[in-house]
Amino acid sequence: MRKDALALSRRAAVLTLGYALLGWLGTRVTLPGEAASPLFPAAGFALAALAVYGLRWAPCIWLGAMVINYAAQWQLSGTAPVLNAALVSLGAMAQAALGAWLIRRRDTQLTLTDRGAILRFYGLGVGVGGLVSPSVAALVLGGAALGQNSAELWLTWWMGDALGAMIAAPITLTLLATPPEAWRSRRYTVALPLLALTTAVVLGMAEVSRWDLERRQSDFDRDATHATLDLERLLREPFLTLAGVQGIAELPGRLPSQADFARATAPLVHADGALRALGWARRVARADVAAFEAAARADGLDDFHAHDRSRTDDAAPPEGEDLLAIRLIEPLARNRGALGVNIRSIPHARAAAERAIATGVAAATAGFQLTQDAETATGVVIYQPLFDGPHATPADRRISLSGLAFVTLRPDLLLRRVVATWPERLDICLTDITDSALPQRLAGPTDCERAQPRGFASTRVLDIGQRQWAIHVSDTSGASQAARLTERHTWPFALMGLGSSALIGMLLLALSGRTEKVESLVRLRTAALEHEMAERRESERALRDTMQRFRSIFEQAPIGIAFCDVRGRFQEVNPAYCRLVGYSAEALMGMSISQITLPEDQAEDRRLAAQLLRREITSYSRQKRYRTGDGREIQVRARVSLLPDAQGQPQSLLGVVEDLSDEQRALAAEAANRAKSEFLSRMSHELRTPLNAILGFTQLMEMDTESPLPRAHAERAEQIAQAGWHLLAMIDDTLDLSRIEAGSMRAELSQLALAPLVASAQAMVRGMAQERQVELRVTLAPSAAHVYADPTRLVQILTNLLSNAIKYNRDGGLVFLEAEGREPGWVEIRVRDTGPGLSAEQRLRLFQPFERLGQERSSVPGTGIGLVLSRHLAEMLGGSLDALDVTDSGACFVLRLRAAAPPGLDGAESSASALQLPSTR
Repeated sequence: MRKDALALSRRAAVLTLGYALLGWLGTRVTLPGEAASPLFPAAGFALAALAVYGLRWAPCIWLGAMVINYAAQWQLSGTAPVLNAALVSLGAMAQAALGAWLIRRRDTQLTLTDRGAILRFYGLGVGVGGLVSPSVAALVLGGAALGQNSAELWLTWWMGDALGAMIAAPITLTLLATPPEAWRSRRYTVALPLLALTTAVVLGMAEVSRWDLERRQSDFDRDATHATLDLERLLREPFLTLAGVQGIAELPGRLPSQADFARATAPLVHADGALRALGWARRVARADVAAFEAAARADGLDDFHAHDRSRTDDAAPPEGEDLLAIRLIEPLARNRGALGVNIRSIPHARAAAERAIATGVAAATAGFQLTQDAETATGVVIYQPLFDGPHATPADRRISLSGLAFVTLRPDLLLRRVVATWPERLDICLTDITDSALPQRLAGPTDCERAQPRGFASTRVLDIGQRQWAIHVSDTSGASQAARLTERHTWPFALMGLGSSALIGMLLLALSGRTEKVESLVRLRTAALEHEMAERRESERALRDTMQRFRSIFEQAPIGIAFCDVRGRFQEVNPAYCRLVGYSAEALMGMSISQITLPEDQAEDRRLAAQLLRREITSYSRQKRYRTGDGREIQVRARVSLLPDAQGQPQSLLGVVEDLSDEQRALAAEAANRAKSEFLSRMSHELRTPLNAILGFTQLMEMDTESPLPRAHAERAEQIAQAGWHLLAMIDDTLDLSRIEAGSMRAELSQLALAPLVASAQAMVRGMAQERQVELRVTLAPSAAHVYADPTRLVQILTNLLSNAIKYNRDGGLVFLEAEGREPGWVEIRVRDTGPGLSAEQRLRLFQPFERLGQERSSVPGTGIGLVLSRHLAEMLGGSLDALDVTDSGACFVLRLRAAAPPGLDGAESSASALQLPSTR
C-alpha cells in the first residue's frame, strides 16, 4: 500500500513539475512585446500525459499552470490577480482534458501507427481541444490586462498552444505512452529529430529576436538622445532670460519703473509659455518698508504691500530680518498676487535664495506651488543675486546684497512644448533628484518618479541651478497598437520555422508509425513462429523425457516386466524379470512363457490368453508358478494386458510379474511384529499392577509419621522407589514405542506458542539440573515463536532431550536450548551440552531401540528407548530429529518442526530481539 502511494505521489510530482518546467521554457521564447509565446510545449505535454494516464490527473496540470500563469502575469504587467491566474490555469487544464477525452474516445490504443489515428490525434486534440485555453485567456486577460486586444491575444495564444502541442505531444508520447515497444524506437526516429529541429528553430528565433532587439535599442537610444538634448536646450533658456533680467535690474541710474520693466521683458514672456514670471526682488530693511511701499505706489502699483506669505507650508522669518520683497514682476496681469511677497517667507524660495547669496551664482528652488498660479501645478524659481559692492566672499555678499533677479518656470509646460516633436512611443519623466531618497516629479506622467522601467530606458542628469535634475526616457507606456505591430520582425520566422517543425513531426510520426506497424507484424509473426517451434521442441523433449522415464522405469522397476507376442514368445524383458526367473535377457529371447511355467498352470494361461485375443477381457491377473533357471519353483502374481496396434488389432502382450515370496515373508514379519507389540503391551500392563503396589506401599512407608522407618530402612525404601519409578518410566516408553509401531498413537497438530512448552519441559528437568549443578540456558529467536505440533508430544520430546543433555553432561556443565527459523517455513530447536560428546560410530547406533552406547555399565540411569521414541514422535509431528557432528566437546541434537503464524494473524510477528527465558541451574 505504501509503495503504491509513493508511486502515485511520484507521478503527480512529475506531471506538475513537468508542466511547470515546460511552461517556463515556453515563456522564455516569448517574443518582445507579446503576451503569449509562439511555442508553448506545456500544452502538448498536458495533452499527451492525460491521454496516457487518464483524466484523474488533470488537477496536476492545473497546479503546474497556476505557477506559470501567476509568474507570467506578474512579469508582464507588474500585477498578478490570483483569480485571473486560476481561471487561465483552469482553461489550460480543460483544454488538455477535452483533447485527451476526444482522442481516447476514438482510439483506446494510443499507438498512432496509421494515418487516420495521427490525423484524429492532431485534429481532435489540437484542432478542437486547443480552442479552449485561448478562449478563456482572451476573456480573462484581453484588453488592457496585457496590452493586447482580445482577438489578437486569442490568435497568438492559440498559435503557441497549437504549435506546442504538435511538437511536444509526440515527444512526450515516446516517453510515457503504452505499450512501450510501440514507442521505444520512436524516441530515436521521432523525438530526437523533432527536438533537435525545434531547438534549432528556437535558437534562430532567439538570434532574430536579438537582432530585432538591438535594432530597437539603437532606435530608442537615438530618439532618446535627441529628446534629451532638446529638453536640455529648453532648460538652459531660463538662465539666458535670467541674465537679461539681471542686466535690466543693474542698469546705471535709477531703478526701472514697472512700465519700463514691462517693455524690456515683453519679448521674453508669452501668455502660454513655460516661463510664468520674470522679476526683481529688493532687499528692504524692516524700518524702510513704508518708504519702499510708497515708492512702489508712486510707480503706479496702487495696491502694493510688502508682506510675508502665510500659506500652510510657509514659515515666518526671524524678527528684524531684512525682506527680499518682489518689486517688479511680469507679466503683471497673472503675477500681481506675487507683488510685495517676501521671498524669505517661502521655505523653498528662501532655501534657494540663501544658496544663491552664499555662492554668488543662480540657484533653483525645489518644486512647489506657485503664489501667482491658480493651477495646481509644480513650479520652480531660479534666483540670481544682485550686489552693490564687493562680493568676493560669502560675508561680503551678504553685506553688499541689493536684491534678487528671478524667473519662474513651469517644467510641465516646458515639456509639453517639445513632446509633440518626439516619437509617440517615448515617455519622459523630469525629476528633481537632489534628495535621492525622495525624488520629486517636476513633469511627466503621474507617479512616473516611482515607476520601474521594464523596457528600454535611459537617464540623463543635469545641474539646474545647483540642483540635480534627471531626464528619464522610456518606451514602455506610450507605444500604440500600430507601432508595436510594426516591430514583429521575428513572427514570420517563428511561424515558418515552428510550423515546419510541427509538420515534419507529423511526417516522422507517420513514417515511424508505418515502420512500427510493419515491425509489429513481423514481431507477432516471429513470436508466433518461435512459440510454435518452442512448443514443438517442448513436445519432442517431453516425448524424449517420457520415453526416457519409461525406459528408466522399465529398467529400474523392482518387479518383472515382459513384452511377448500374441503366441507368448518373449520380445523384451527388464532386469528384474531376468533376476526373478533366473535367465539372462538373451536366453529368454529364444523362449516362450510356457517354457518357464509349470505344466499344471499352462492350461489356465492358454484359456485367459484366448479371451484376451477375442477381446472378451482387456486384462487378467492370476497367481501361478515358475520354474527358474536354477530349478527352483517360485510363486508369482502375473498381470497380463493386451496391447493393440494402430488399427486396433492385437499386437503384443504386456506382463507384470511380482514375486510373492517377499510378500509372504513380509506378512509373516508383520504378524510377528503384531505379536511382539501385543506381548509388550500385555506384559507392560501386567507389570504395572505389581509395580503400582510396590511404589504405593513404598510411598506410604516414607510418609508414615507415626511409625517412621529407621534411617537404614528409609534409604533402602528410597532406593526401591527410585528403581520402581525408573522401571515405570521404562514401561511407559516401551508402551509408547509399541503404540507407534502398531500405528495406534495419534497426534493432534495445532498452532502453538513455543515459549510455554519449553518452559514446561524446563520445569520437569529442573530438579535433575539442580542435583548435578548444570545450568540450562534457553534462547528463542522471534522467527521461532510459533510451531505446528501436539503440545503433549512436543513437551515429551523436549524433556527427553533436556534430561539426556543433563544426565550425560559433566557436573557443573551447561545445556543450551536454542530455537530459530533458519529457513522459511521451518523452526530448528537445538539442544547441546558440554559433556564428552558422541563419536561417529556412536551416532550410527544412536537411534536403535534399547541401545545405550555402552552406558548400560555406568551409574547413569536409562533404557535406550527415549531417543528412539523422540525421533518417532518428531516424525509424527511432521518434523525430524537428528544428531549433529560437533567438532568440539559435547553432543548436539536438532529438532525440526514446521513454523506457524500466531493465532489470529496472517503472518508471523517478530520482536526487536530474541526471547530470553530464565536460566535453570
